[in-house]
Amino acid sequence: MREFGKAVRILILMLCIALFFVGFIWNLCYGTMHTEEESASAMSAAEQSQVWEAQYAMEQQSAVETTLRNDENVHMPSNTVKEVTPEEQFAALRMKRDSAWQVLQDQLAELEQAEREEYLAQYAKRRYKEQRLELLLQAKGIAHCLVILEEQQANVIVAEAELREQYEKIFDLILRNTDFTAQEIVLLPLNNTAGNS
Repeated sequence: MREFGKAVRILILMLCIALFFVGFIWNLCYGTMHTEEESASAMSAAEQSQVWEAQYAMEQQSAVETTLRNDENVHMPSNTVKEVTPEEQFAALRMKRDSAWQVLQDQLAELEQAEREEYLAQYAKRRYKEQRLELLLQAKGIAHCLVILEEQQANVIVAEAELREQYEKIFDLILRNTDFTAQEIVLLPLNNTAGNS
């Protein structure tokens, strides 16, 4: 009887090992095969995600440097104030927008679960639309922009020089890609001075 139990254990162990190798070989042959379209779209989505993450990390670092530089400028004589780049200004504004989002999430914690989820879903849609519009503007050649959507108004902050040169293009893009009327779209220039960041 002991030999029979030992034989059964060995048989079960061999079966487990065989199944493991069959699964491993199956995964090698069929588990990672994708159509060319799937792999291309997966790569483009992954690459796009990496680009967004890298850009966001650079903006965060730039915003921190800008904040530190502005703190230093407060203690410097007025004739030695350094000029802040548009990238630094927009990074600082994005940080402020993101911190406002975090404050809103903290305030919503006091609401009932269903009501909180409804508000979070609305603001998540709004954030998606903001990022989408910023991406569209960048694709049109507007390098420095920030979109802040409200219920009754679309605010678009653009570097002053770019706004002067491409006002109609920016206005038209926002008008065509949102539900806002022409009166509800506000284009704001961002001056390139250290005091306005």
